[in-house]
Amino acid sequence: MSLLWVGAISLPVHAFRTRDLNRLLESNSCPNCDLSAADLNDHDLQQADLSRANLQRARFFNANLAEVNLSNANLQGAFLSGSNLTQAELPGAILIQAYLSEANLTGANFQGANLRGAMLTSADLTDADFTDADLRFSILAGAQFCRTAMPDGALRSDNC
Repeated sequence: MSLLWVGAISLPVHAFRTRDLNRLLESNSCPNCDLSAADLNDHDLQQADLSRANLQRARFFNANLAEVNLSNANLQGAFLSGSNLTQAELPGAILIQAYLSEANLTGANFQGANLRGAMLTSADLTDADFTDADLRFSILAGAQFCRTAMPDGALRSDNC
């Protein structure tokens, strides 16, 4: 960890660990890894295990994250716009202020996840499960709801 000096105060600046990135790219598995701010745009990480990983501010634009395990991962401020998260497992994940615009979230499991302030505009939420998830202040404009389980357990099917 390095420090960024802003005026008279220093702020921690976290960056991914190269060995963790190499481990993920070689084995498609990196639970508990530190990949904060990593550039994974356009990568094929289908069925990867990233459970409990630190993915804060990581970039996954147009990445294939189908069936990925992101349970209890920290994706705060991550960029997942245009990504394929079909059947992804995200229970307990932290997605505060994450960008998921135009992402395919079909069948994704977000049970108990924290998506407060997340950007979900024009995302496909067909069959997604947000039971007990925190969607407060999230932007859902243009999202496709079809058999989508909402935080209270009710199904929403606006655009089937």
